Amino acid sequence: MKKENRFFENRSSGILLHPASLPGLWGIGTMGQEAFGFIDKLSEAGVKYWQMLPLTPTGMGNSPYQSWSAFAGNTMFICPRELKKEKLLPEDLNPEELFPVSQSKFIDYNHAHNAVDFFTQLAHRTFLQSNILRDEFLQFREKHHYWLEDFALFAAIRNQLKEIPVQKWPSLLRERDEEALLKKRRELSEQIELEEFSQFLFFRQWFKLKEYANSKGVLLIGDLPIYVSTDSVEVWISHELFEVDAGLNPVFVAGVPPDYFSETGQLWGNPVYNWKKHESNNFQWWQQRLEFALKMFDAVRIDHFRGFSDYWTIPADEKTAEKGQWKNAPGKLLFETIIQKHSHLPVIAEDLGELSDEAVELREHFGFPGMKILQFAFANPEENLFLPHFYDKNCVVYTGTHDNNTSRGWIEEDVLPEEKEFALEYLSCSEEDFSENFLRLGWSSVANTVIVPLQDLFSLDSSARMNTPGTESNNWLWKMNAEQLVNFPVDKLKKLNRLFGRE
Repeated sequence: MKKENRFFENRSSGILLHPASLPGLWGIGTMGQEAFGFIDKLSEAGVKYWQMLPLTPTGMGNSPYQSWSAFAGNTMFICPRELKKEKLLPEDLNPEELFPVSQSKFIDYNHAHNAVDFFTQLAHRTFLQSNILRDEFLQFREKHHYWLEDFALFAAIRNQLKEIPVQKWPSLLRERDEEALLKKRRELSEQIELEEFSQFLFFRQWFKLKEYANSKGVLLIGDLPIYVSTDSVEVWISHELFEVDAGLNPVFVAGVPPDYFSETGQLWGNPVYNWKKHESNNFQWWQQRLEFALKMFDAVRIDHFRGFSDYWTIPADEKTAEKGQWKNAPGKLLFETIIQKHSHLPVIAEDLGELSDEAVELREHFGFPGMKILQFAFANPEENLFLPHFYDKNCVVYTGTHDNNTSRGWIEEDVLPEEKEFALEYLSCSEEDFSENFLRLGWSSVANTVIVPLQDLFSLDSSARMNTPGTESNNWLWKMNAEQLVNFPVDKLKKLNRLFGRE
């Protein structure tokens, strides 16, 4: 008998938008007035969920799925104007005049990084001189010491070494020689405290935003990548939890075999887990990670859910993901261990791609809703479970994800002719009004939850695509403009929610 997750048991709707894609003065969206304004729009429209991508620091190619920390926040989301409200910047200081505003219509990571460095260093100097928030900072540092101390040291060393991968660090540092680390703690003490203070600022603003969202009836859905980056603090401090050699180089890496997205598979390059070691210590690291995520968010989407039942492991010297093998993972035992502390887990299982029987059984055993992608629905219609007439209630339907083209871009450029013909017939519409009907298809479905990327709400073309899997450039750059936030289609969403009984 299938279980259902109580968190997603009522009919509701949501919008997928990464905070980085909000309008922002310094090259990236922040946890400032635009984020609060977006929450107001969702609340007014009766939209229950704001789903986003991982909030950890971005890694290779600015990907939020290649972070060098599983716990730290991406400090580029810190809002300088909020720092001024908190009296961490001088009253007579105008942030927009003090640091140049970005003129890019896309996310400008370099500019955002420079802006955050400038404003957080200024805020830290104010903090040291005035002791504003001193007790609160000390409490934060004590509460988060289990990840913060190592992260701050790693970040300070990484910055000093010009961000070279940990595998290329001097051997004594890479191997965590006690005397070498003590010397670095002394040498980099100011930078280490600045890293800790920056994390304090991030989480202080984040939980203020979350509290506001919840007060407006909006729940936040985070995203938990299954893997960490090879060049990460976790590999550095807990190498025994991963399949790496003495130099911290992966022996086997993660990915997926050839699929819809790539003929040669996806070679992610992340080190796979030493699951026997995780199991031997009662999954302590995973318990900490999931509990931390569930404090940050009201629910989490777990990326590549299949990897908790069986995972594709590829020798590290392979150039593509074609030559790998499936191995079993102890997902059932892991989630049973975690659920002992929770009456239920508010989790969405990213169960896309080829799914094994074991992965289906794992998802259904815990009642986690899976994902249904409408863009995948129109190939092989006789047996395609992404078609809405095959759904059960316990799922989350999306028009597309951050890895898809926008729905308008898909119907105009990507879809095969026979799929396009069937999609237009299924929706009984023309290509010109496809986007509107595609939204309606998701809202009208039996799925308890519908979530759509903001780009589809505005019927944006392929230039608004967030990511193209298997490519290394021109990804994670789309940003909405201020006019789109002002013109957020509240009335359209209200009508859809009313028509199809969504909260």
